[in-house]
Amino acid sequence: VNHSFMPIFISVITRMDFLNKWGV
Repeated sequence: VNHSFMPIFISVITRMDFLNKWGV
């Protein structure tokens, strides 16, 4: 498991969800 990749993946998903909540 690439532990350096997971945080990036989670960050991208979180950012997309955050922007989606703000209707961006």
